Amino acid sequence: MPINTKAKPSTCTRCKQPIWDITIDGVRTKLDTSPLPLADELQARLNKQRTFQLHQDRPTFTASLRHQHNIPATKPDTIVIAQHQCQGDTMIATGHPDYWPKSKPTQNQEALF
Repeated sequence: MPINTKAKPSTCTRCKQPIWDITIDGVRTKLDTSPLPLADELQARLNKQRTFQLHQDRPTFTASLRHQHNIPATKPDTIVIAQHQCQGDTMIATGHPDYWPKSKPTQNQEALF
């Protein structure tokens, strides 16, 4: 029997953003706090980010991983959220030019350019 817990509000230790801390199928998982519309869920999944559907259990919720078998059967009022990904990680992955805005290159970094 998989271990699932109710979500607890928390803060990411790396980026300090608000998150939900939850255990899903025995794996501790950090989830973003914002619901995703369908287009954003598709983008998250294309970026290899897991998405989860919420199961309301007042005052908090449990969640389950979305996959090819349960996405087509989703009800219109289902709330979907993504696994948390720190902003810095996203900026690195997309090659964002402002990721290191205030840092100065070290001698070793300058040798790479």
